[in-house]
Amino acid sequence: RKHITLSDITPSIVNLNSGPSGTGDEVLLFNPSTASWVTYLRRTSTTWRDQYNAAVDPVVAPGEGILIRKRAASGSISHSGNVRANNFYLNTKSGYQFLTFGFPLDNSFSSLGAFGGGWKFGASGTGDEALLLKNDGSGYEIYLYRTSSSWRDQFNVTVNTNSILSGSSATLFKKANAEKI
Repeated sequence: RKHITLSDITPSIVNLNSGPSGTGDEVLLFNPSTASWVTYLRRTSTTWRDQYNAAVDPVVAPGEGILIRKRAASGSISHSGNVRANNFYLNTKSGYQFLTFGFPLDNSFSSLGAFGGGWKFGASGTGDEALLLKNDGSGYEIYLYRTSSSWRDQFNVTVNTNSILSGSSATLFKKANAEKI
């Protein structure tokens, strides 16, 4: 898909609340250059504000995930469009990337081909890692590309074929090397 902006996504968010900091809903976009989150506040029914209170409409690149912080009423997000029928590659760099997948389907590390070329295995801190956000907002789970043929959970259990990468969520990958995934 082409790049979109927060204004393009806004109509898809049900029960979006505007208001001052602490009451208005927020969207967090991950900045891989600084490995940090940039927060945008829904200040009025028509504007997003950055941390300096300037009206902004930031770009959301293809494959880039967003976090929505609901402050009041619960809601949902639905976005429609065409499902890709071709290969989907994302260029990555060494460090953190917050990504969604090209298809709205649950995946496993095996179904993504997350082995070999472009992936580095090793001990914690040296191999690639995946931090999977829990859809209930309670945190994340960490997985490590431990050997050339296995992704492991925090209990060192191999999870290669488990469909743990949610098509309705996003994953924070910590890449040891810059490659396409």
